[in-house]
Amino acid sequence: MRRFANLLQVLLILNGAFSLFTGLFFGRVPGDVIETLYMLFASSVVMLGLLFLLCMGFNRNLPKRVYLPQLFLIFWDLSGMWPVSSLLDQFQAHLVASAGQVLFGFLALLYVYSLNRNSPFLTPEMFSRPGFRVGNLVRYVAGFLLLLPFCLLFFGFSLTSSYIDRSSGGFVRLGIDGLYMTERVYRQKGKTVRLASMIHIGDKDYYDDLAESISSGGTLVLAEGVTDQDGLLKGRFSYGGIADFLGLSAQEKMALDGRVIDARLLTQADFQGTGNGRPDIIRADIDLRDFDPQTLAFINALGTHLLSNDSFSDGYEAFSLWAQEHVTPETNDLIMADLVTKRNQIVIGHLAAALKKYDTIVIPWGALHMVGIEKHVIDRGFLLQSSKERRSIDFRKIPFAELFDKMSAEERPPDA
Repeated sequence: MRRFANLLQVLLILNGAFSLFTGLFFGRVPGDVIETLYMLFASSVVMLGLLFLLCMGFNRNLPKRVYLPQLFLIFWDLSGMWPVSSLLDQFQAHLVASAGQVLFGFLALLYVYSLNRNSPFLTPEMFSRPGFRVGNLVRYVAGFLLLLPFCLLFFGFSLTSSYIDRSSGGFVRLGIDGLYMTERVYRQKGKTVRLASMIHIGDKDYYDDLAESISSGGTLVLAEGVTDQDGLLKGRFSYGGIADFLGLSAQEKMALDGRVIDARLLTQADFQGTGNGRPDIIRADIDLRDFDPQTLAFINALGTHLLSNDSFSDGYEAFSLWAQEHVTPETNDLIMADLVTKRNQIVIGHLAAALKKYDTIVIPWGALHMVGIEKHVIDRGFLLQSSKERRSIDFRKIPFAELFDKMSAEERPPDA
């Protein structure tokens, strides 16, 4: 057991050093060999760390205060480093964790040396007393079970926050008190592009604050919103029902005070952007007829089963059953390409023409679109000037008790 503990201590320090090295020199070493080796090494260390957690319950000689902080840090890093990741980006947070692993490791060696005055590693003399005691095992298991729910909640929240941050390119942040949407402002040669990530359902104050920030002339809003010129939509497609169910507001109700113009005006040589103190607004999105038939079927199923159903739970169940039958991995890729990539190409096409007519372009689109749109803006030479967060959903305002009662009432049979 002592040798295993000393080996793990060395591996924990090496893991931190290896991680720090790969992070600092990421992209500078050709090929993926180093990154692949690190992933294999880190996975082995994690597995040994999990095994060691069990061992500490059976051997009271293993110093818990030496190893538990190091194991906590490595699991915290794997789950996303929340809330440090709220202050730093994922890459920076990972570097901090890597440096912390090395620092904690050397502090552990110094602490062990202070105990035995002979070696920075655990010595045979430190294991002279019998290792197994029923009382130690009982206390360890009791403490483990007591802390397990909190650890699962913490690491689960951290992992979820990390996933949301990565998938949205940092345009969405999950906080304890709510969901935050990010706006990034880019500038180049007197031109400004505002990328304001949106969510279909949120607090009314969030939509009002964003709308009020888009109030000046010389500004063009490239608005999101799929059109249906051929009447292909079967029924009503609105997030209003779900918003009402949750006590929130829908994005479609956000009121922008501006002049709605035709996108074709951007290509007319004699057209100039408005200067009347109000922004111009263009519907810079796709039409349903340009979607693949499978995407159109998905949209109609979403509207028919979920968004138009009086019962949220029944609607969700009906849509889930439809999706299980009709949506395959290949279909899902096609739908996402239509809903994200193809629509991004439309707004990006309008952006090029809009920059010739306006000094400020505002793109208030869904967060999933922002990664692709931001890449295009950066490729055009725009530089990030500022970033701002808006809380789109305040968890403290959501009536969770009422929602639970509603869903319970929906699940009860009519004669109950």
